[in-house]
Amino acid sequence: EAVDLTRGLLAECRVRLEGIVEKEGFEKNKAIADAKEAVNAYDERTGLPSDHYTDADVEALSEHVFCHIFVQYPDGVDARIH
Repeated sequence: EAVDLTRGLLAECRVRLEGIVEKEGFEKNKAIADAKEAVNAYDERTGLPSDHYTDADVEALSEHVFCHIFVQYPDGVDARIH
């Protein structure tokens, strides 16, 4: 399961896990470093690209999505949230 999760995350970053495993020596080290750089481009808390979204952006977008869901599915939202 962990390998599949890793493969999926790397695929989103356009990095192949097999491409790392198949390399040796300095090429392998560079492939690992490139993969780490690609993965670290995403914020761990939000999963969004860190260079494109600030915490304020995430808060505003989250509020917008919540309001949309509340309007579309009012019976499915717990009234204690408001």
